[in-house]
Formats: sequence, C-alpha cells, structure tokens
Amino acid sequence: MFIEGFAPAHDWTQARAYRETLIKFLNRVLPKVIQSQKDRDAKKKPQPIAGYIIGTEYGIETGWHFHVTLFLNGDDHQNDVGIATAIGLNWLKEITGDNGRYHNCNLDAKQGKHKAVGVGMVHRHDLAKREILSSVVTRYAGKGCYYAEAQTGTKDRLLNKGGWPKEKDPKKGGRPEKQPSLQRELLTHMFSEKTKRFFPIWMPSEPSQPSVSY
Repeated sequence: MFIEGFAPAHDWTQARAYRETLIKFLNRVLPKVIQSQKDRDAKKKPQPIAGYIIGTEYGIETGWHFHVTLFLNGDDHQNDVGIATAIGLNWLKEITGDNGRYHNCNLDAKQGKHKAVGVGMVHRHDLAKREILSSVVTRYAGKGCYYAEAQTGTKDRLLNKGGWPKEKDPKKGGRPEKQPSLQRELLTHMFSEKTKRFFPIWMPSEPSQPSVSY
C-alpha cells in the first residue's frame, strides 16, 4: 500500500510503475537476499523463487494496493515470516522511500490470528493446508476488483504471475516419490535443529470400514 496523501495511491500510472519495480525486486534481488549463508560461502548462484502472484486492487480509502503471494521451496527456506518482512521493508524503504505501508499476513498466522491457515510451511501431503492454500490464499489475489477495472479498463493487467517451474516429464527422472500409507494421518510438522528442516509427524488412523449393503 501507499501512505495517505502520496500521489501514486490514487494515480494509476504512477502506481503501476511502483508495481513494476516490486516485480523486478522479487525476480532479481529477493533470491540474493534470502540465499543461505552456506550457499553464499560456496559461491552458489541464487535460485529464483518458485512462483508469485500479485493482485492489483483499488480501495476508496486505501487507493491502489497489491496483494503479493510468494511460493518458495520449503527445503531451502523455512523463515516465511522473516522473508515476508524483508519484502515489506524493501517496499517501505527502498521502493517507496518511506511513502509505503505493508501488512504481513504470515506474521498474523504465526501469532494465531487465523483459525484456518494456508501460509507458511505447507507439506505436499498436508491436504488441509493445501486446500486452504488453493481455495483461499491463491484465489484472494486474483478475485478481481470492480473499482480497479473501472479505472484501468481492459488494457492494463491487474493480475501478475511468474516464476513457475516447468512441469517435469514423467518419463524422465528417478524413482517416484513414496506415497504415505492410507492408514496414517498427518498431524503437524516439527523443526529439527540438527538438520535445520521441518519433518512431518504422522499418527495411525482408524482403519476404513467396509461398506455395508442391505
């Protein structure tokens, strides 16, 4: 967002230019900012983020603002709150020159302000979080905005996305991933100080009952 009284808050041409600067930061600078010290010491090339969605909206009071959703590789990055804060501070200090504002939804989730959470570490087998990620988080950015469309028309893009990896050829690659047993349920994830990674916690589930017909 922009602070009240700052011209780009209600000037689409200027707001669009700031959005383009934000996109360049996500693609070019952020991978360097969040790269681990270990990879820096090894002089490895920073890996691009897995993907992003930016939804542009306009509010009568807030003016132009952008909803940013980032997708990162959980094997490399676990500090979602810190990464979101780094993006917000860059927007505040570097991009807008203290003329911007930001809100960190991941921090809200960590502080328990949401009953259903689809941000942070989302394990591929955590169906509950994946459903929230799909039905709530990612759709929020692309839900559309009547006021924004009324001011820009159809000539300007109000939804930006990028960074998506290409789908792997199923005929290539190594051994397929081992699927979890159907008789187990995912409880949560625990962080290992030894490996510096999250690992899933499973529990036995009730065996499925055979169907009964009368």
